[in-house]
Amino acid sequence: MATITIDFGGQRLRVEYDYSPATPDVMYLRNGDPGYPGGPEEFYITKVELLITPKRIDISELMGSMAGEDGDDPLTLATREAVLREQEEDGYDPED
Repeated sequence: MATITIDFGGQRLRVEYDYSPATPDVMYLRNGDPGYPGGPEEFYITKVELLITPKRIDISELMGSMAGEDGDDPLTLATREAVLREQEEDGYDPED
């Protein structure tokens, strides 16, 4: 689990999430046997806190009730984009 702080809808949010990058397809194994398909990227928000100095207010239940079934809600998309941008700035390469 990791955390990131983002600006969303004019508010500062602290978002806890689990992220696993996609894995590539393997066409063939070293011995020539058929390979296996890769896995999809997985991104799940586990907790959301509204940051109001000096307090943190847990709004996970509220945000969860507004979340889409397939992770296409605005908060998930904004958080995923911020995480990927941060990883890119840090030089993260999931292929390594």
